[in-house]
Amino acid sequence: MRRWRLPLLSSAALALLPGAALAHSPGSEVAGLVDGFRHPLLGWDHLLAMLAALCILVIGIGAA
Repeated sequence: MRRWRLPLLSSAALALLPGAALAHSPGSEVAGLVDGFRHPLLGWDHLLAMLAALCILVIGIGAA
C-alpha cells in the first residue's frame, strides 16, 4: 500500500463514523463557563491522558 492510502482511509472512516470519535461519556456534559475551565483540570479523562503523556515522556527521556 502506498504511504498516503492509510491516512486517507483512516480519515474517511472517522468522517463517516463521527460517533466513534466522541471523547466524553454521556453524563459528563459541561454546564457553563466555569465547568468548561474546570473540566480539563479535574476531569478523569484529561487526568488520565496527562498521566499517560507524562509516562511516555519519562520513558522517552530514560531511553535517550
